[in-house]
Amino acid sequence: MRACSPFETRDMTKRIPQFKNEDGERKFWATANPAEYLDWPSGKRLKVLANRRDVPYQSLLKVFLAERLVRERRSIYMMSLV
Repeated sequence: MRACSPFETRDMTKRIPQFKNEDGERKFWATANPAEYLDWPSGKRLKVLANRRDVPYQSLLKVFLAERLVRERRSIYMMSLV
């Protein structure tokens, strides 16, 4: 029987704690390893995409996040016009 890798199961990811405020969350992420809290199947896909684009996966993640924030902002703006 072979051992499961973190890419094969979500059971190996840690739960992100609940924070009382943004300052507490900021302190947590300043020392925590985000890879331990990542959904590894998604993380693996992100790394594959980043390799295809020849960029670090962290940079690609920032691009995806920025694009999503723009979409959300537009959506909120459009809803306010109705």
